[in-house]
Amino acid sequence: GLHYIGPLQNITNRTYSYDNQPAFTPDGRSLLYTTEYGYGDRVQTEIHRFYLSSRRETRITRTDQSEFSPTPAPGDRAFSTIRVEADSTQRIWRFTMQGMDGEVLFRNLTNVGYHAWGNETTLLLYVLGSPPTVRIADLTTGQIEVVAGGVGRSLHKIPNRNAWSFVERVSADEAWINEVNI
Repeated sequence: GLHYIGPLQNITNRTYSYDNQPAFTPDGRSLLYTTEYGYGDRVQTEIHRFYLSSRRETRITRTDQSEFSPTPAPGDRAFSTIRVEADSTQRIWRFTMQGMDGEVLFRNLTNVGYHAWGNETTLLLYVLGSPPTVRIADLTTGQIEVVAGGVGRSLHKIPNRNAWSFVERVSADEAWINEVNI
């Protein structure tokens, strides 16, 4: 079916805040996003949920660390996020939709910047480094495989396909949109 987009609306209406990285929930009734709290040296981000029909906003996470890139987990009433821990380590975590029961998914994998779910057990990860890499991570086996280096930050599950897409820079003036099967 076709979807029509109406006029744009600012759902947060905050003048001096960081509200970013929205992701629709699988039922399409709400969206998750990152918002910033604090000022100066004590700034951190938390995950919020906005309910489209009631236009109600609720804060989901309440932690001492910053969370970014909320992404609904398939087949689960949960979401994953990139958490910047107290020592500045970036790992991927999973929480319930109520922000409870936080757990790190790959304890030995650090510097995760972005992620995309493929199915209930498999993720595509953008890992910071020189060069940055795209990796496939399997929750069942704990295996993590480097797919490509010199990549961009845009990782996506391809709709109606068992595949992801990502951008790989092959030279200073050439980049490719790549597909990898899940």
